[in-house]
Amino acid sequence: MIVKVIREAQFRGSFFKLFSLRYICFFFLIAKSFVSHGQNIALHGELKSSKNNTPIPYAYLILNGKNGTITNQQGQFKMRVSETDLKDTLLISSIGYKSKEFQINELVNCNNFNCEIYLEPLSIRLKEVEIKPRKSISNRIGPSYNKDECQITQLISLHRLPEQIAIFLQPKKEAVIKDVGFFIAKEGKPKTAFRIQVYDRHPKSGLPNKRLLNTNVYATPKRGNRWVKVGLEEHNIQVPKDGFFIAMEILNIGKSGIKIRKFKQYDEEKSTLITKLDTTYGAHVNFCRASENNDYKQFYFSKQTKWGWLKSSHTYPLIYATVVYE
Repeated sequence: MIVKVIREAQFRGSFFKLFSLRYICFFFLIAKSFVSHGQNIALHGELKSSKNNTPIPYAYLILNGKNGTITNQQGQFKMRVSETDLKDTLLISSIGYKSKEFQINELVNCNNFNCEIYLEPLSIRLKEVEIKPRKSISNRIGPSYNKDECQITQLISLHRLPEQIAIFLQPKKEAVIKDVGFFIAKEGKPKTAFRIQVYDRHPKSGLPNKRLLNTNVYATPKRGNRWVKVGLEEHNIQVPKDGFFIAMEILNIGKSGIKIRKFKQYDEEKSTLITKLDTTYGAHVNFCRASENNDYKQFYFSKQTKWGWLKSSHTYPLIYATVVYE
């Protein structure tokens, strides 16, 4: 009788051990499948010109129009994609080059995820401009500085870069851009270089659309709290009567653009002032408060906006353009 009880106990113990082991294996396999399903893949490489094998800096790599990255000064890039993105399309674009599209699984199969991608330079033909003896007329369009309304600056964070801040301007008729100006604030790092972009207007959304400036043009302010003017006449940028956008693009050019500011903030729990750090990046443009007296709007583009343009009606940037009418 005792032997029978011992044998039944041994059987039950071995059964429960086997049962528990099976459940542990089952849950392990389920957990493994969830991890592998959402596993990230590190994709990195270098973007080069097919003409002379030189690196292409500050080019955009956008996945499905939502996620992406930008190449650094050496044309190198690094981004993480999920296994669920393998059949999705990656758009690679840069000023002065033909855009290219890849499926992610094409790039995964390159040399140990270290890809060399080549873009073909665009053959840009400037439109012929007929020289006429009559005198042309220059006109400055855009907001002017007002110290009572235009003292607003916005924090630019590293994790948001690259970021573009644009204004919409409308000439009286078709014109050519002579120069553009940006009022650089004294906050941030005023001497940090930024890139200038010019876009036409999308006929349906009214947002920035096609690039009208097809070469890289950078500006490096000497100091803040003043206008920085950049000549564009040699690029022969013809703009339509229905308007165009001028944008200031803040790029991550390295540690020289970072500014760390210490400030005091009152802590209610401790009932005392505590020291905090505020990190900002690059040159800042001044903004003005929007009012009924003007129709200017702010448009911005960054990682925060999922690589798309958004419009703000509360403020507008101090950016102008001088155009020439025939």
